[in-house]
Amino acid sequence: MSPESEESAFRRLLEDESRKERTLVLPLARGDHVAAQALSLARVQYDRALRELAGAIESNDYDEPYLSVYRSLTSGANALLAAYGYRVRGGDGAHFETLRLSAMALVAWDRDAGTELERIREPMRSARNEAEYQRPGVTTSRELRQLFEAASAILPAMVKQVKHLVRKPELSGLEMWQVPEIPGRD
Repeated sequence: MSPESEESAFRRLLEDESRKERTLVLPLARGDHVAAQALSLARVQYDRALRELAGAIESNDYDEPYLSVYRSLTSGANALLAAYGYRVRGGDGAHFETLRLSAMALVAWDRDAGTELERIREPMRSARNEAEYQRPGVTTSRELRQLFEAASAILPAMVKQVKHLVRKPELSGLEMWQVPEIPGRD
């Protein structure tokens, strides 16, 4: 199937999902504007993770930068869905649905990035929930390094696809996502 056919099928899926009773998928009036804002937020959250890294290494506590990279990926996923003219309503299952649909959207134009997002989606979300709500010290330096590596491939693919869909010049400069050096203590 061609990327155009896959993208068209994904658009139909979003339309069908938005029509279901009790759906989390809702149409957006100004998706292009929301997409640009969400990508800017993804960059801020990723940069925040980079800034938090020194303290995490010093304290051997990697949860906070992990959570910031997670938030960055979720914001990128929100941007991608907004570029298609939709959003996922908040509440139970919102992150799961946002990341699931974004992985599907990515597959049309960057199969590797979409497959990688699908592969990390549940373990990443599970670690995030545990670190955010249950206990400290959930993530290791190795897990944080792996998440940075995955995000550095997924986020540029999201940016590229959003740019393809909304054609906004202010999205320039979002192509590179640095993978920092993280010493392994685990």
